[in-house]
Amino acid sequence: NFLDIGYEDGDTVMLKISFKAVPIARAPGLFIDNMRMDAISDVVNTISTELSVYPNPTVDEINVNYEVLSSSNIKIEVIDLLSNNIISIDKGFMKYGAYSENIKLSELSTGTYFVRVSNGIQQKMIPFSVSK
Repeated sequence: NFLDIGYEDGDTVMLKISFKAVPIARAPGLFIDNMRMDAISDVVNTISTELSVYPNPTVDEINVNYEVLSSSNIKIEVIDLLSNNIISIDKGFMKYGAYSENIKLSELSTGTYFVRVSNGIQQKMIPFSVSK
């Protein structure tokens, strides 16, 4: 038998299984049979709450510091107050670690914007201001 969970080759699948010891059972070993998973009970955080932007306010560029807690595909976006996507940077598959991205903003006018770091499931956002 094999486990068919409907994912494509190369997809990352994370399973968390907990077992509780029952000392009076006196059973030799651990057996798992007919496992079925219908829903995800917990979502593992893959993007850290540590998201920072500097300088803020800025004139023509920002540095975005973020941390990837679990390997995933990362996208960085600059969004205006009307939720329009102004700049989009697809970083691709990134491994665990701390990262910094410099973003040029010379085309933006004075105003308030947001940086969004996302992995398709989770996102973190932080506001920043452009002063020309």
